[in-house]
This record gives sequence, structure tokens and C-alpha cells, in this order.
Amino acid sequence: MDAIEPSSVRVEPASEAERPLIEGLLQFYIYDFSEMQPADPDDFAFDEQGGYAPFIDMADYWRLDGYHPLVIRVAGRVAGFALVNTVSHRGGLVERNMGEFFIARLYRRRGVAAEAVRQILALYRGRWEVAVAERNTVAKTFWPGAVAAAGVRDLEQVDGDGEHWRGPIWTFMVPTPIRQEEGAMSGWDGRGLVSTKWLAEHLEDANLRVFDLTVHLRPSPIGPYRIESGRADYEAAHIPGAAFLDLPGDLSDTTSPLPFTLPSGDQLARALGAAGIGPHTRVVAYTTISPMWATRLWWMLRSSGFDNAAVLDGGLAKWRAEGRPVERGERRYPPAHLALVARPGAWADKPTVMAAIDDGGVCTINALSSAAHTGESPVNYGRKGHIAGSRNVPYATLLNEDGTWRSDDQLRARFDHVGALERPKAICYCGGGISATMAALALTRLGHPDVAVYDGSLSEWCRDPAAPMETGA
Repeated sequence: MDAIEPSSVRVEPASEAERPLIEGLLQFYIYDFSEMQPADPDDFAFDEQGGYAPFIDMADYWRLDGYHPLVIRVAGRVAGFALVNTVSHRGGLVERNMGEFFIARLYRRRGVAAEAVRQILALYRGRWEVAVAERNTVAKTFWPGAVAAAGVRDLEQVDGDGEHWRGPIWTFMVPTPIRQEEGAMSGWDGRGLVSTKWLAEHLEDANLRVFDLTVHLRPSPIGPYRIESGRADYEAAHIPGAAFLDLPGDLSDTTSPLPFTLPSGDQLARALGAAGIGPHTRVVAYTTISPMWATRLWWMLRSSGFDNAAVLDGGLAKWRAEGRPVERGERRYPPAHLALVARPGAWADKPTVMAAIDDGGVCTINALSSAAHTGESPVNYGRKGHIAGSRNVPYATLLNEDGTWRSDDQLRARFDHVGALERPKAICYCGGGISATMAALALTRLGHPDVAVYDGSLSEWCRDPAAPMETGA
């Protein structure tokens, strides 16, 4: 089979709601593994119901520090899983141990496993062990090559002692997250952004879909703003071949009293399919102004299990500043059929945000300006200030002066400052769930394992006088 594009592969922490999924995949994994005759059949016994004898307590992966259940997806579809823990195959504990790693047969020998390993090592630093059964000849060849390809240079092999493990054990150190070089982007980085250079080189790709998402918020005497479509901007000048997506009209629930409300999964799938997005397409989103409208589409796709999408770094402004061509008028893509599967935990509702106020494991982040956060801005959503206990990372501070995204190190410093990276969950909000998606993209780029966007944001929160708010920093 053909190789799979690495950018379509995503490794993500499994929520507890996905525990049955992991347990089901574990049965497939053990069945696969049982095709090799084990040295000790008692170690691999099936119970009376045909399930695998529980030498693994799956609940540990959601309650113990250092235990990480991971789902591996390809273009939004589940392709495998990994279980990272701290149990050494040489006895005792180790910082990181690859407890289990499974890729479904459909995706094997197509580059998925190697890309999944790269992403896992980028997520979790420290001293690693990977143990392979002596009879597993395929894995014995795969693992040293995959670890080396991920950028690890101190790979060492030791043999199991026969008591705790029979077979080779590879040890290595990941001192810092393995990530791309800092500085200007040069391609599709698989973490939410794509460069103008890459887009110019791939404009003729048959599976590429490029969309202008521009929306204008105009001052209004009633409410904080008036929503205006950016279609006129698009028709005046757009990237050659690009189509226009009407975010407030076609990609929002227009029956909701709140602006930009996320539509149902079926409604979203129909709208995106009508725009030409199918299961095998690659999507690039951009705007003529702030990237928040493009990141909104990116988050909507990501939350629906569609990972093969990116935001154009620098948008149309950078494209034009580089002297690249534009065209006038309107383009459309042929319609496609798209099925979406919601990703658990990607969106937060008001009760979830309310509960997070007293939860020390959650960092709630306001992406609005510092003046809006403190309550000093003359523009508000019905009440001044911010959700009680939330921290402020203004969306504008995530960008350089030219509108490109700041480096990972600069983004990390901003979110470290508010404690977002040291807490296991982050909830991002703003006025209407738009600029919050910029913070969500930045946190996702930094490898945060659990990020959600409060869709209603202050447009909903401020309508409830009992929902606590604060002013000041």
C-alpha cells in the first residue's frame, strides 16, 4: 500500500471516556501478538469470556502519575494505541516505558508507526525503555530505526535478565521535546500551521482545498460588535484556486441566540462536504486579517476528528508581501461526502467552566485583550472583566508584528507564565469562541495533552448574573 502522509497522523492522550476503545484495541493487540507462540503460555492466557487475562490494570492509566494512554489516529480514524508507563522491564521503575504499542494492520508498513513514535517522544521527555519479545522479529528491527529517526542519538541495547524480561531492551534519553527547528516555517509542520512557501509549491495538488475565512467585526451601538462577512475581500483578491467559507452563515448554528455557535456534527459535515472537503482532502485556511477565523475552522475540524488541516502562517498579508499571485472573482470545489467523529473533550460548556473555577488541575485562559480582561475596555459582552479565576493570554501576543506566529519557545514562555503548561487541562475562552481557538492552536503546538474551547464564551457567560466574574489583572 502507499505511504501515508505524516501530517495526517496524530497521537493524542486518550480521555477516560475512550477507555473502552483502548481496552477493545488491546484485545486486537493480544490476538495479533498471540500469533507468535509465547515462551510461557500462562503469561498470555485468555479468560472464560475470551478476553485477555488482566495482567494490565487499565484504570492505572487514568489515575497514576507517569501513566499515559494514547490514541493514534490517521486522518481522524483510529489506527492504533500506545500505553506509556513507568514500569521497567529490568525490575523497578523508569521515567518512561513503552508498555504497549499497536498499529492496525491496514496502517502497517506505511510510515504510521514511525511517525507515531516521533510524536510520542516529542510529548514525553526523560529516560526511556522499550522492550521487545525475543520472538518478535519485526519489532526488533523496527524500534531501533524508529527511535533513531526521531532524533535520538544515545540508543543502547541491553538483554533482558530472563526473570523480568526475555528479549532485547533499548534504553535512551530524550532530554528535551524533539521538535522542529525554531524560526521561520518552511513547510507543513503537522502541528496546525503551514508556510506560504509550502502552499505555493502545492497549489496544484488535486486533494488540496484552500479557504478564505475572513469575517469582520464592526463597532455597533447594540452589543459589542456587528458581524460582517468577508466575502467582498475574498472576491477582490484571493489565493489562486481558493474558495470562500462563510463561517457565521454556513458553519454556525444560526438558530442559536449566541453568535458563531458550533452546529451539530451532521450539519457541520454537510456544510464542509458541500464546500468540497472529503475524507482524503487536505485543508488550508487563511484570512485577510486576524488568523482567528482560520483557527476557528481548524479547531472545528480537529474537534471532529479531521486532522489533515492547517492555518496559513501569516495569512494573505504574507502571501502578498512575498509577491505571490492573487486572483479576483469566485471559485468553488466539487462537493464531497464527509463523515465526522467528535473528539471527546475538545469543547467545554458552561457547567464545565463553572466547575473549573475551583479545580486546581484546570487552567482557564482568556484570549481577549488585557484591557478586556481587567474590565478597563469600553467594549464588553454585557459585564466587565473575566471569568473568575481565569488567566489572560491575549491572542494578539501570540503573533509577531508581521502577523506570523511566534516561535514555540516564545509561545511556551507566555503559557508558562500563567501556569497553563503545568496543569493537566486547559480551557480557552474569549467573547464568542473565536480568538480562543488561537490559544488552543498554540497550546496544541506545544504538546498540551488536554485543551478545550468554551464555545459560548463570554457571550453566554455574561448573560447569567450568577456566573462569577472578576475585574483587574
